Amino acid sequence: MSTQGDLSKASLPSKSEAFKADTAKHPYHFRGWVPAVSGRLSFRAFGQSSFPTKAVSANRSDGKTSYIVCYQRRDASDVVLPFKSALAPLMLKLKGDFYFVCIAKTVHHEGRKQEFLDGWLILFENTEVWKNHVAPILKELQDHIRQYRAYSLSCSLDEHVAAKYQATINGAKTLSSFNAQFSLSRSGTVSIAVPLKPVVSSKAPAFPKDAPNRGHMMHLLSAQLFFFLRDIGHRHQHHDPKTDTISDLHRIDKIDDDFNWRLGTLYSMYRKVIDLKRAPHSDTLANAMGVIAYAETFENICKDELDKNSAENLPTYYNEQTKESISAAKSALELRYAENVRKRDGLRSLLLSILGAVFAFVALLSLADGAGSIKAHPALLGAARMMLVHPFECLFLVIFLYVIYAKIATFGEPKAFPLFRKTLRLFHFLDRPVQVIAWIFLGLATIALMYFVFLVDFSKIL
Repeated sequence: MSTQGDLSKASLPSKSEAFKADTAKHPYHFRGWVPAVSGRLSFRAFGQSSFPTKAVSANRSDGKTSYIVCYQRRDASDVVLPFKSALAPLMLKLKGDFYFVCIAKTVHHEGRKQEFLDGWLILFENTEVWKNHVAPILKELQDHIRQYRAYSLSCSLDEHVAAKYQATINGAKTLSSFNAQFSLSRSGTVSIAVPLKPVVSSKAPAFPKDAPNRGHMMHLLSAQLFFFLRDIGHRHQHHDPKTDTISDLHRIDKIDDDFNWRLGTLYSMYRKVIDLKRAPHSDTLANAMGVIAYAETFENICKDELDKNSAENLPTYYNEQTKESISAAKSALELRYAENVRKRDGLRSLLLSILGAVFAFVALLSLADGAGSIKAHPALLGAARMMLVHPFECLFLVIFLYVIYAKIATFGEPKAFPLFRKTLRLFHFLDRPVQVIAWIFLGLATIALMYFVFLVDFSKIL
């Protein structure tokens, strides 16, 4: 029995001797779920990804077999910096760019209704090796796959690609820093196995020899391979792809344990729903509804793939009541938005009226200067001089104050930048006296801005 065939059975464990023997060759075994809300992944769509960078993919099928060769550059560092791929090497001497490769084909296994995508996930960290040795052989295989046309060639896709496919895998593994075998079902359940002695480059980083640290490092690297596989096979909806935690990779310690990793995946999805509900905004509430749809699909998949006793041990989640709660929160939020828009429009009318009055005062001052006997109030004179000497700065001041208030009044709108929205949310929930102090501080900051940036001399105006 082939190794790939044995590995795919790992997604639905078996007690067969063949499976146990294969697990002995792959002591580091992991499972996870590539989200598919329909319950069926489309292997033909694999590789059509632009997150975090555009993937380069060749995907061809002849109706019986599909071959997929896809690679992508990814920044796997945890540095919290904008443009971290460019700034981290300069500021911290830290390089996080890696090259990830998926080379796989669809396989039909005996006794299984659905087909599997079986192959290898390979990681490269040496840019020079990647550009000079790995990328050329991958592009050659991709071109070879794209050249296949069922109507113009007398052979099958498998006959056309198989030899070059296996040669590319063997060559790429010997140049890699890390690699693992995987088997992905149509339902999205994936099994990833790392051989006891993986074939890697002689320059690959060495792993710790003690079992706990070695296992931890294997899990971290396998998780990065899983995230890559998930990103090229799953379109991120209802969640930010940069903080996608609705599914993770879980280590399997026992051969026959197909339950605990599923339980952990369910927990992570419903935990995501709770986190989204606690941030009452229209976008997060809509995303919560979407994550519930993923969770319901995964529950149904688990019930189909688990035995009856294990399926009955899955926790019960009251999804309908949760949806009603989210819908009620969304309705209340929409009413609040409507009220905030009304307040914003009222303030806009007030500001425009004040601006019109100031212009009128400027016009009246021209009459006052001409009549001689009419003495204008000093405040009006100051306002007029301000408008006449610094018209653009005054216009900027009015627009700036209006924009600030408008953003505070509608702090929950999803189109606002997250950092800006969170900052204004904190301002919005301050007590009324503190808000007054904050507005005074904002006014003083605006005057300081005009003084230091626009160089407005208030002593000459007033």
